[in-house]
Amino acid sequence: MISTVSPVAVNPYLAVFGTALLSKMGFHNDYIHNHPFYDNWFIVILFGFLFAFTAIIGTFVKTNQVTGVIGNAEDFLETKASVLINLIVVLLPTFLNQDPVMEQTVVQAGFITLSLKVALLLVITTYFVIVISTVRYFIDLLVFLSPFPLVDSILNLVKIGFTFGLVLLSVFYPLAGFVVTIIIFLISLLLYRRARRTIQRFKYLVLYPVYNMRRNKEQILTNGEQLSILVYNKTKYHKMKAGRIVRLEKEGERLFISRRKYFFFPHTVELDLSGAFIKKGILFSSITNADQSVSLLLNRSYKKHYAEIAAQLSIDYNEPENVEAVNTISFWKRLKTFFNKKTLKELKTA
Repeated sequence: MISTVSPVAVNPYLAVFGTALLSKMGFHNDYIHNHPFYDNWFIVILFGFLFAFTAIIGTFVKTNQVTGVIGNAEDFLETKASVLINLIVVLLPTFLNQDPVMEQTVVQAGFITLSLKVALLLVITTYFVIVISTVRYFIDLLVFLSPFPLVDSILNLVKIGFTFGLVLLSVFYPLAGFVVTIIIFLISLLLYRRARRTIQRFKYLVLYPVYNMRRNKEQILTNGEQLSILVYNKTKYHKMKAGRIVRLEKEGERLFISRRKYFFFPHTVELDLSGAFIKKGILFSSITNADQSVSLLLNRSYKKHYAEIAAQLSIDYNEPENVEAVNTISFWKRLKTFFNKKTLKELKTA
């Protein structure tokens, strides 16, 4: 099971398509052959289509840095798909009351033992997938921000070949696939913290504005009543760590930044914006003060609302004389022109 983790983390659609196709063609081990997810023609067709679609986007769309943003949005979704696919692979045999390794029906007397085994495998494989897929996406971003867009397409082809090699290992030599997965995980673990911060910044500055294009003003600016916006915390502020997407909220006359930690209560810090101002940029703007003890980035979702945000926060903002008029063009035209070389150059300085 662990030998199948690395190909799923690198390229989830190809990993499932390749493994399931080999299984249906008679090339398999006991675990894969008896697994209800892999031994299924519907899975072969579905993931074959998903792989072909994403391969076209990753190979041809990324030849240009501006349109390559769409390809990187798809790469980001792949990291989420990796976790979901791993969840299905680990839990599906339990839901169907069968063990793909032992080839036997689970009996009631052994249910607790199997549940503990499944829970342990779920925790281990999920952690492996999260770490490896995060670093994989981090490498994609570094290549995307390089001055040579064609390299991104070449990397995608290399990633396809590498993933298929991992699939072959997991099918024919699962012990070797296990060792390789452990090595990839340990290397990824060294880069994980830096990768996570870079992805958080890119997600906030590039992907969130695209997602917010169809949201109305109230959804973007408020929680239904008072100001509540997402910002990127660039510097450590009291106990709020840097490099995190946090929520800037107003409660009465007091301001807070908060960050929800999984299922626990949010970590909240009161914010002092005395002497702060909004500094406008192209791709993003910032809320900062003279000594730069506060540095919160605002993505392009808020570009039409700076004056209102400044008024709500009681900070300074000078509206430029050549401020752009409200954009009335269609969604698809806005999406096509949303990024250009100037904005991508600014992204590298964020």
